[in-house]
Amino acid sequence: LTALRRHFALDDDARVLILVGLDGGEKRRAPLETPLSQLFLQIDAMPMRRADIRAKEAAGVPVTEP
Repeated sequence: LTALRRHFALDDDARVLILVGLDGGEKRRAPLETPLSQLFLQIDAMPMRRADIRAKEAAGVPVTEP
C-alpha cells in the first residue's frame, strides 16, 4: 500500500479513485464520489476494451454497453 501511495503521489490521508490502465499508467484521478457510470463509460471507450467488445460481437457473444 505504501508503494502504491508513493507511486501515485498520494498523501497518507488521501481518499481518491484512480483508474489504472492495463499498461499500469494512471488514466483518471477523481473523487471517491464519482459515479461509477462515468468510469464505465471511460473504460468502454478505451482501445483495448473496444477491441474486446468487437471480438465478442464477432463471436456472437452478447455484450452489454451503456
